[in-house]
Amino acid sequence: MANYFDFLDQASVGKNYDWSSLHINLNFDKSEIDLDAILNREKTFGNSTNEALFIHEYVHFIQNFYCNSGALTFCEYVLALEKLGASKLNEDFKLPLPLKITDQPGADLWNSGVQHYKKFGQLLGTDDGNIQFERLKPYPEHSIKEKSNKLIINNGLISYTVNSKTVREHMAELSSLLYLNYSDEQIHDRFISSSALCSTLGSLDKQPMYWMLFEYFYSNRYTNIAEGLVLLTHSALCDVTPVSTVVRFFDFIQDKKDKELVSLVKWFLDTPVEVQVFSFSFNAAITQIISQLKLCTKHGETHDFYKFNATLFSILMLNIKNYYSAKLFFKDPIRLRDKSFWVRIIADTGTPIIRYKDRTPVITTSNKELINSLTYFLGVSKVLENLQGTKTQCPFHTEFNICKAIYRDNDKCLHEPLTVKNPIGNGEECHYQNAIILLGLDSRII
Repeated sequence: MANYFDFLDQASVGKNYDWSSLHINLNFDKSEIDLDAILNREKTFGNSTNEALFIHEYVHFIQNFYCNSGALTFCEYVLALEKLGASKLNEDFKLPLPLKITDQPGADLWNSGVQHYKKFGQLLGTDDGNIQFERLKPYPEHSIKEKSNKLIINNGLISYTVNSKTVREHMAELSSLLYLNYSDEQIHDRFISSSALCSTLGSLDKQPMYWMLFEYFYSNRYTNIAEGLVLLTHSALCDVTPVSTVVRFFDFIQDKKDKELVSLVKWFLDTPVEVQVFSFSFNAAITQIISQLKLCTKHGETHDFYKFNATLFSILMLNIKNYYSAKLFFKDPIRLRDKSFWVRIIADTGTPIIRYKDRTPVITTSNKELINSLTYFLGVSKVLENLQGTKTQCPFHTEFNICKAIYRDNDKCLHEPLTVKNPIGNGEECHYQNAIILLGLDSRII
């Protein structure tokens, strides 16, 4: 089944980093950002909105594939897929469509996979139930409503409970704005003039995951906020429980008169508790990855899913160790204002698969095993997502135009991919069916 597809050449929908399939969607053409030419020093980065958008999504990739909490989140997702698939060996029950990843009576291994799948979703976090409209003070007066094991901030219009998504989005958005060399004032002006964030001009009450922490410090007259928050949020993502780091920082600054945020964060991170938290989280990530590598080595010779996962986990462990949970990138956040520094980061890390609007794929790494493993993984994740939808159409024909099967465009291929039968060994297999096999769902779907 090796190399059953090599590259993606289909337009992306929207703009995002996909945490389950490890790829970046961009809604502009490759000509907007020619990474190959930039990395070869034939072109340079500029100051375009699209470049900032790319940096935002690229930072999510670093969070996922270089930080302790991202590594543990990835492990949860893979464990879910492994257990759901392996359950077929002794729990061969049938699953109706649309597929619901829920507990099954007496199916211990499947149910364990379900719990890992739920944990993966919990680790990513959402804003469901985190926003409450309440005018506690005049807008825009940011204050702490609650600070215990969670942090709730009110800005005079809404109360917002900080979660892991808040941490990730602040780090990504502020990194992209540092890339543009924005001052704190320019960042604030950008937020209050955004229709995506304000119901009425200047009134921040939408999508607080991007701005609530920043605006709290801005309204309370702190300085060097963007740099300080990138350092804080990155350090939080080095923690097994990112929100806990943010809560501890707010406790730490409660009696501090200093308003220079970068120095406060550095002071905080040097405290014995934070040094110990990082050490624990770093070791927890490495331990979990090693456990996965042992499992993949055990089953890699007999099952391709474990074989390509072994490559991903091997590289993930090197990333965590060599870059110290990405501390080498973000320890001095003022460097993020230097575009040549971003070029060095991208050259060191490579990128995941990037899909451009003009159907031009890019992955800036020469590691063929990694390319194949990322592409396999994307295929498996997309088929699992497809099975949970209301329409079971092959994603490799429309969303990802990579199919080269001899029966491509056949009516069954287009609309009933589950009924397609693979030929044996002719190199023109149905990718959808291959993914079904890798997921352990062949003969289980009704």
